[in-house]
Amino acid sequence: MSSADAPEKTSDADADADADADREWCEFCGRGPELLPLLSDLSLGVNETSVANALGLRNRRELRDWLAQRGLPPLRIFRNWYYLVTMVERFGGEETLSAWALSNGISPGIYSRFVRELVGKNWKAVLKGRAIDVKRHALELFRLHVEWSM
Repeated sequence: MSSADAPEKTSDADADADADADREWCEFCGRGPELLPLLSDLSLGVNETSVANALGLRNRRELRDWLAQRGLPPLRIFRNWYYLVTMVERFGGEETLSAWALSNGISPGIYSRFVRELVGKNWKAVLKGRAIDVKRHALELFRLHVEWSM
């Protein structure tokens, strides 16, 4: 094998790993498809009570049980990382997070603080990475919470 072949194999391995992470992300999201429409507008006001009510559950305890039965982490963890992945995928290109927030009557600072508190980096630093890297980090946390709750 020539040295020219090595980078190609590494990139194939990276592409495979990226595809695996994407599949796992889709699998996690598919565990609670009823949940995703409730999170689609990226509202930081979505909480356990509002989600429980929307799903026809009586209270937050039933929501926690509902999530655990589906192998999902607690709502706050799932919601926050689902939002971050969605924001990176949606606003990593032409439309900026700030422009989106302003067009929805929301202070961009709210989302900037959300990102900084969640990952300890500012929005520009998050965008220097790739969406798949954010998904990987989220998946690690999801796995930890799901394993811990079993």
